[in-house]
Amino acid sequence: MEEKQSGLSSIFSIKYSFCGHLNEVKSSAEHRAGSCGPLVSNINTRAVLGSLHAGMGNTHLNNLLSTMNVLTMNHNLFKRREREVGNALEKVATDSCKFNLD
Repeated sequence: MEEKQSGLSSIFSIKYSFCGHLNEVKSSAEHRAGSCGPLVSNINTRAVLGSLHAGMGNTHLNNLLSTMNVLTMNHNLFKRREREVGNALEKVATDSCKFNLD
């Protein structure tokens, strides 16, 4: 068995001994962040969204995670997910302001 980690998500590669088939088990559902590119784990995006909502950054999130003995998220991954959710948050805020001004 092998584990690949990306932030808070893991992909476990399990090789069956009787047939040799390699099966991948993902610890989080995935989505596409843009029109193309690799799939990204929902758990990482949601962790960043939650930390931004709470007024926390990467350092505060990592302090919380390490206190719970959970693997932390590196700065580059946090920043990529922050850019992803930032666009959506900006659109929701703009639409909300327009709606409430009418």
